[in-house]
Amino acid sequence: MTNTHLPSLSFFGFTMPMRQEESVARRVMRRKTKVACIDMDSLAQYEQDAKTGRADALYNLGLAYSTGQGVNTDYVVAHKWFNLAASRGVEEAKRWRNTIAEEMNPGQIAQAQKLAWEWLSIFK
Repeated sequence: MTNTHLPSLSFFGFTMPMRQEESVARRVMRRKTKVACIDMDSLAQYEQDAKTGRADALYNLGLAYSTGQGVNTDYVVAHKWFNLAASRGVEEAKRWRNTIAEEMNPGQIAQAQKLAWEWLSIFK
């Protein structure tokens, strides 16, 4: 049953009610950016591939955390993954990072940057 008090967002025929913090997902739909559904198996594989520095895995983790696919929406963690993907040349990651940064306060951005540096110190 759909909550009539919340706007809905549809991905590939599935409709979900939107919460306030899902404004990035709303922008995705407005920009007509394609976002694939990410399942738990794919998410686990992206996490493994990210450890080897694969830019596409870093980017896909950013998508997962920014849209809440398979994980809770977390802009700090999403920013970290997009920042790491952007550092490996993924242009779309730069755009996503900038988009979600608009929804974050300076402390959250600083935390995301700290997490990215910590990750790099472990998984160069």
